[in-house]
Amino acid sequence: MWAWLWAGWIGYFLVVEGIALVNTRHGDTLSEQMWRYVTQPDRRRGARKPAWWVWPGRAGVVGLGAWLMWHFLTGL
Repeated sequence: MWAWLWAGWIGYFLVVEGIALVNTRHGDTLSEQMWRYVTQPDRRRGARKPAWWVWPGRAGVVGLGAWLMWHFLTGL
């Protein structure tokens, strides 16, 4: 049963990401959303300091990546 649920989740993600890749709207793919969470706002718009979510976002992405790598390598 779990294999089917994971396959369904991955399939759903592929459909959503595929639709986002085909259209040309800004900010609809997962990678564009991740960049939004971990980068500073556009300085041309008058932002003088990073938004509050920049450093927690970066820490979250790095932490998730480190945990996922550890999990895949060790099975823990």
